[in-house]
Amino acid sequence: MSRDPNDHVTFGGSGSHYCLGAWLARLEVRIILEEMIARGIRLELADAPARARSNFVNGLQTLPVSVVSRGSRVPA
Repeated sequence: MSRDPNDHVTFGGSGSHYCLGAWLARLEVRIILEEMIARGIRLELADAPARARSNFVNGLQTLPVSVVSRGSRVPA
């Protein structure tokens, strides 16, 4: 902790151990979301998300969504 230089060595957002496919995954998600918007398709929250309870992971365990297209009617 007190060494100099103190290069970060965990599996975070950079470094030699960073996932090589991360850029491809981000690109795929961006493209699919852009195409969904262009086609009038949207995602709606179907139920409350379940959080992942952990000291090591901060995220969601489940994220229930419904896919709604431009022509469909959502009950009020």
